[in-house]
Amino acid sequence: MAISLNCSDTDEFVVELRNVKKLYPVRQSLFRNRQQSQWLTAVNGVDLRLKKGESLGIAGESGCGKSTMGRLLLKLIDSTEGQYLFNGEDVTVLRSKEEILRFRRQAQLVFQNPFEALNPRFTVQRSITEPLTIHGIGSSKEERAELVKQALRKVNLQPAEAFLEKYPHQMSGGQLQRVVLARALVLKPAFLVADEPVSMLDVSVRAGVLNLMKEIAEEMQLATVYISHDLSLLQYLCDHTAIMYLGQIVEYGRTEDILTKPLHPYAQALVAAIPTLDPGKRPEEIPLSKHVPSPVDLPSGCLLQDRCPYAQATCKASEQILTDVGDGHLVRCGLVCANNDSLKLEGGKAV
Repeated sequence: MAISLNCSDTDEFVVELRNVKKLYPVRQSLFRNRQQSQWLTAVNGVDLRLKKGESLGIAGESGCGKSTMGRLLLKLIDSTEGQYLFNGEDVTVLRSKEEILRFRRQAQLVFQNPFEALNPRFTVQRSITEPLTIHGIGSSKEERAELVKQALRKVNLQPAEAFLEKYPHQMSGGQLQRVVLARALVLKPAFLVADEPVSMLDVSVRAGVLNLMKEIAEEMQLATVYISHDLSLLQYLCDHTAIMYLGQIVEYGRTEDILTKPLHPYAQALVAAIPTLDPGKRPEEIPLSKHVPSPVDLPSGCLLQDRCPYAQATCKASEQILTDVGDGHLVRCGLVCANNDSLKLEGGKAV
């Protein structure tokens, strides 16, 4: 089932993934039979639709495939199977330099670590001018300089002239992240992927950067994907949230619904782990076992079966399908879909 953010089938989507998979070959050891090829499943049959002006959060524990999803969406890597449409065009087959550049101009990345995303030998002006040069934007040096200043003003680095000749080591982490954002926005893209955009910043400056990103996305009507393990961040930024586990989307819905009434056991465990200052409002913890199946040898049926306290024989017997349980809330759990409600434990048993 393709995940759609409040869009009819006749709407045009900026991003559309159709059963996208990403597999990596596993190196064989010297003593293993090299005739038996093995594959690591990083993304496992993801369907996704994203329209102009909409925001999607992707969350999950380390190794769930969310960063690989970001790379696929930006075509930093190619999918093994499936189809990727961007503004209605099949970009899965793009190979020439000209085609890739045309796509790159429309799809940009905000890096996690601004300290490593900028060349320490480049001034701010040179760093932001570089994408303009690569894409041939601006007919003169003066025109490009003005575009750089406009980008700096957009991210609230003012007066822009005061930052043009600065080097990264002369700026704070919050200022550097704004420069990284300005470099992405100077091309006026249609699609933005932000991978843990504030995880490297001090808590005191995160709110300012997040407010800025939210305002710019709304102003420019960007289709945005935020990748994070921090569900409270996604609650502030995103219309919808997708929870990933071992390369699959196991739950999808409005962000508020995911955080207040998670249905999938894995999503419940993630929400229960969110820190809170009010012990009376803390959700009941879901006792998942620590064992995570190998992405090289995935179990048949539900991928969470060995960790889930609710698991039954049917969970191992059949593949779980992402199913709409109402109001566009999708869950990949046969037990939830059968009950059409959250699962609960009593005395260690599912009820």
